[in-house]
Amino acid sequence: RPHSHSVSGRKEDQMATAGASKPAPAADWSLTAGSSTWNKLFDRYYRKKELYTMQWGQDIDLNKMIVAGSRYAGPIAMIRDDRKVTMIGANSTLRPTLFIYTCSGNLLASIPWKGARLTEIGWTDQERLACVSDDGSVVLFSATGRIVQTFSMGPECKEDGVHMCRVWGGGLACL
Repeated sequence: RPHSHSVSGRKEDQMATAGASKPAPAADWSLTAGSSTWNKLFDRYYRKKELYTMQWGQDIDLNKMIVAGSRYAGPIAMIRDDRKVTMIGANSTLRPTLFIYTCSGNLLASIPWKGARLTEIGWTDQERLACVSDDGSVVLFSATGRIVQTFSMGPECKEDGVHMCRVWGGGLACL
């Protein structure tokens, strides 16, 4: 009886030395008939299926907004990014407005922003919207737009400014 040994320990090498053929490559499901909605991402397939259209309408250009979506189909917050050139309509104000929408695009709150320029917005695990200004001031809003808490990141941020900020579920950090 022949005996084989694989030095590499790889399953493919063991199969080849044992006389077995390599397994056939996985089928490309994106090429099968009627499945053109499937896309390949590395070794997995996914498809994007539109469940509904967003209720906020066509006039919002997300490319010109600072946007933060909460986890698990929670609220979506956005404010116009004043660092990008935007045409302002006749009914718009120069002062940016912070909008909070449901995950389907229904308006929950509209808050005129009176603070300094926003560096970052993001949601915490408790669904509090953290709005961090470039002067280091932080305002936490509820999902309905009520101010929950305000605080400062300290005198260093006020003097030097916030150059970068990240908000995550458990907190935030500023540079």
